[in-house]
Amino acid sequence: MCKSCDVDPKSHSFFRIATEDNVQIFYSCPSEATKYFDKQSVEIHCREKLQEKGDTCKWIFIFDGTGYTLRHAMAIGVSLSFLRVIKEHADTLLEIRILNTSSYVSTMLTIMKPFIPHNIYSKINWNTMN
Repeated sequence: MCKSCDVDPKSHSFFRIATEDNVQIFYSCPSEATKYFDKQSVEIHCREKLQEKGDTCKWIFIFDGTGYTLRHAMAIGVSLSFLRVIKEHADTLLEIRILNTSSYVSTMLTIMKPFIPHNIYSKINWNTMN
């Protein structure tokens, strides 16, 4: 477990919620993280969690936009840090599911799109139901 989460288990919101047919499912709701804006600790935490799955295990990422605000969307450094981690595990990533979208989630993805490789961006599945 990361050092920040040892002190405050709600520091980050990125964790495995299930394993189905040898595919691990990870979930994040950034608005629930007490240290969302600490890009270094977010990157370390997410890297640790994805390393636990191993190099060959397939995975799905669920991004929950509930409570996601303009402040979250403008934290580009955090998004870029998280993208670095996703790139390290892109070969085993099956899908990114975006739930509970808002205009702020759309803003973040619009800003981030030039930095997201096609092999990752093509795996995004929007669920626009709120």
